[in-house]
Amino acid sequence: MAGGGRYLRYVKSTARRGRRFRLRHWVALDYLAGVVMTVFLFATIKNNVRRGGPAPFGPPSVEAHYFLLPLTTPLVLVLAVGAGAAVALRRRRPVFTLGVLLVGSLMATALTGADSHSSLAFFLPVAYVLYLVSATYERWQDAVRVLAAVFATLLADVALLAIGSDDTLNPGGPVSVTLCVIVVWATGYIVRQRRRYAVRLREEAASKAVTQERLRIARELHDVVAHSMSVIAVQAGYGQYVIDSRPGDARAALGAIQATSREALEEMRRMLGALRQAD
Repeated sequence: MAGGGRYLRYVKSTARRGRRFRLRHWVALDYLAGVVMTVFLFATIKNNVRRGGPAPFGPPSVEAHYFLLPLTTPLVLVLAVGAGAAVALRRRRPVFTLGVLLVGSLMATALTGADSHSSLAFFLPVAYVLYLVSATYERWQDAVRVLAAVFATLLADVALLAIGSDDTLNPGGPVSVTLCVIVVWATGYIVRQRRRYAVRLREEAASKAVTQERLRIARELHDVVAHSMSVIAVQAGYGQYVIDSRPGDARAALGAIQATSREALEEMRRMLGALRQAD
């Protein structure tokens, strides 16, 4: 019994170490994704900001750079590093990091003006964090707020792009981003439902195991009590029958009754203790 207990403790500790091991791998993947997102966004946004062309959100006839390069580069670097940090730390506060990325998307759109490719590229890290939010949200009200914020930001980006464009805005980029958001959210929701179903299965299995153990203990308790009472009844009847003619046998019968009742009480205490542990 002691060896079995040590084995169970070993299995539980191994499972905990396995979970921590997997979590460390996922966190490392988030940090790697954060570095990749930082480099990608910095190169994309800076390359488009440095182009000459119409001033953002101004008359098409005005020709100027969007921002002075000494001021633009640090701002783009802050945006890219902030997005990378949000991606790397998404497991700590996913909703907060998603909000940081949505604000960064608006700032990137303001920096790049009518270039939809660089501004909508910010929704790549948004989708990465949105998946975690979809897979872990607690209440449906939280899900509605998150989706409303994402689509409101997307509409604001499209409005800024339309204002800064002298031609008709190509709807391909916004439609692609919208479909990407829907697919990512649906994927996270499916994963969330599967996890909840797995948790319910584990809880039901644990509850079933506890119920079966209680039934087994109850059957053993019934058998012990029935056997002990049968022995006590037989010994009591025999002692009553021979008490006048053979007092020694009657005394032995009383001793057997005492021993049987003591053993039955000890066995009942052990089984009741097992029931309490099961509870």
